[in-house]
Amino acid sequence: MVEFTVLEMESCCDFVEVFDSYGGRKMAQLRMGSLERNIVYVSTSSQIYVRFFSDSSITKKGFTATTQLAMESLDRSCGVRIPVTSTPSELVSTNYPGDYPPNYNCSWTLVAPEGLRAGITFSFIQMESCCDYILLADGTDQRQITRLNLEEINEALTFESTTSELTVTLVTDETQNRQGFMAAIFLVSEQRYPHTGSCGHTSTAMETPNFFHSPNYPHDYNPNSDCHWLLVASEQYRELQLRVVDLRVEDCCDYIEVRDGRNQNAPVLARLNRRPSNPFTSTHGALYLRLVSDSGNHYRGFNATYMLEPLDRRCGVTVPATVRPSQLKSENYPENYANDVTCSWVIVAPQDQKVQLTITDMEIEACCDYLELFDGEDQRLLRKISFDFISEDLIFTSSTNKLTVRFFTDASVTKRGFMSHFQAVQTSTLPVDSCGSTVTVGDFYVEFTSPNYPNNYPPNSDCHWLLLSPDSSRQVTLDLSDARFEPCCDFLEIRDGRNIESPLLVRVENQLPTRRLYMSTGGALYLHFWSDSSGGYRGFTASHKLEEPEVLPYPEQCYSTMRAFARGRTAINVNEIMSCTTLGVNARCLKISATGTINTILTAGIPGRMVFGTCISSIACTNSSCMLLQSMLQQMNASFQFNMTSCTVSCCGSDLCNSETAPIEGKKSL
Repeated sequence: MVEFTVLEMESCCDFVEVFDSYGGRKMAQLRMGSLERNIVYVSTSSQIYVRFFSDSSITKKGFTATTQLAMESLDRSCGVRIPVTSTPSELVSTNYPGDYPPNYNCSWTLVAPEGLRAGITFSFIQMESCCDYILLADGTDQRQITRLNLEEINEALTFESTTSELTVTLVTDETQNRQGFMAAIFLVSEQRYPHTGSCGHTSTAMETPNFFHSPNYPHDYNPNSDCHWLLVASEQYRELQLRVVDLRVEDCCDYIEVRDGRNQNAPVLARLNRRPSNPFTSTHGALYLRLVSDSGNHYRGFNATYMLEPLDRRCGVTVPATVRPSQLKSENYPENYANDVTCSWVIVAPQDQKVQLTITDMEIEACCDYLELFDGEDQRLLRKISFDFISEDLIFTSSTNKLTVRFFTDASVTKRGFMSHFQAVQTSTLPVDSCGSTVTVGDFYVEFTSPNYPNNYPPNSDCHWLLLSPDSSRQVTLDLSDARFEPCCDFLEIRDGRNIESPLLVRVENQLPTRRLYMSTGGALYLHFWSDSSGGYRGFTASHKLEEPEVLPYPEQCYSTMRAFARGRTAINVNEIMSCTTLGVNARCLKISATGTINTILTAGIPGRMVFGTCISSIACTNSSCMLLQSMLQQMNASFQFNMTSCTVSCCGSDLCNSETAPIEGKKSL
């Protein structure tokens, strides 16, 4: 192997020739004034022959070269990945120096150490120029550097990658097979940013603009150019923008092609021979450019800038969600966020889709700072999140096409905040045991449960459901048929309204003794299920449907009654008229009649009867039971006790209809 490090000759007349051996095949004839980079030649035998010629005119320094044994031939079969080291090695086409096979497509990937680049110098090429070719591609994204379809070469051709990988592909047809190629592969020791005027490179788009241009700009580009550029966003889930500042090419034959993706098979955004007025924006994090020129006229080419697409993530903005993930992060991330921040973002997907948010990193002050997620127009709280750190991604999906993200910090400790991405996902039916949803209630009962029901719910659950009526004249009915929670710590709350601040109808903290019905008064019910970090129980199961309000008269007055009878005497006698106007159309008169035994200071075990009456709301009347009478008795004088043996509960909807002589409506027994 010989490596030329210095070369300074009279380029018109003096030259160096390199042969594969003495009397063997000529590998190169070097006629150049100077070297831009070292050139390496590797022989196919144990010899290499160098011949220097000069004429009788001008003389210069000549050349300097070093020789060394080349590495032993390595595996060069198709598809292999070849490590590139500081010692150059050989790469030849299959069967070289014999003819390559017909109908052949063979690739080799040269892999340099991380942070360095790979280079290749072709010292010999012989191919069928019409139909066979060598393709060089840069990086894992396979950006094409060049396509060589040459009959032969008179001087060495050197190419370098702009990344740590360089792929060499030989493609042949079925006719006229030739010797192929011989090349040396080497390590490019310096890691430099690709020259802005090089014939193609792979570059990373940052927050600030970077310029690049065609070769020789603002002077004329080269004829027969085929240059490829790959521009990639520096951050995941970010897009990039390309703006062509200046463009002048031969109208008939030369052009710039812009593609939305990472290679020359990506969708075409434009084929340009004049400057466009608008920038190009990627949809998958990369743009691919190609400059093609013929052998005719050529002009100054192009000058362009590229950068990450600016994201408007100011507090309070509404951001559209698409199928392509987009980034959302706390201000200053990964640096610390500020104190006393309250910032919200509204993410909106197309009408028939939902929003999926994936939190990939979080570090906040767990005691005091938090992230809240709200679902839909009604702002149903989906989750309140506060973690010192997370060990895996947290994924949340709205049940509507709108998700609101709210970040709150206090005045004390600050940390790096959060990083997330969001996207629109296709609407699908949520499982019945999902942790919360926003539901438009229909005419038929639909079941839903706590997570994992009837198995134990998970710890640290914080689930919210919003049940909505589509018609303000109709109410939502909830049938809670089973509930069992850890008595000390876990609970289910049902509220009459659209959010967690609505009036509380019930809080179940242990076990539901009997099946219960609950009805909204304003077209919505809100459920909140919470569990701590300890053991779980089976949770709850419930159903919801729309209920038509009963078309009943409603009382303005009812009897407020507490009467007890024993042996023909009246032991307690309270029977007054009370106003029910504060309950409006929801007013009902309640009457509870019970039999049992009465105990007083003077007597014990005397058979007797009790009657209780009052004004009550229609939904409370639906859930009332004889336990209400027992509760009232416990508040009375301890000298009077009533042991109930049977009981009847009734509700009615006209004035004073709960008197002892009035007919009974809606009667139910103990």
